[in-house]
Amino acid sequence: EMSDAESEDAEIGADAPSASPLPEFIEVIQSHKRVASNDEDGNQHEWSLRLREGAQQIVQEVLWRLHPTFRKPDVK
Repeated sequence: EMSDAESEDAEIGADAPSASPLPEFIEVIQSHKRVASNDEDGNQHEWSLRLREGAQQIVQEVLWRLHPTFRKPDVK
């Protein structure tokens, strides 16, 4: 026989919508490319960061905090 807590858990589980399984881990992908300095800032590097597909199930927003010496150290 189930205890009250087990019975309550079973009822909640029965009514919960089925969801996709969550990813086991979140993979961060970083890329870098050296580019010709065509802009007024003189940037010679193009960086990008992204999350591997599937992370959107559990991540709504990412804030990258770079070293304070970067012109724009906070990137969303």
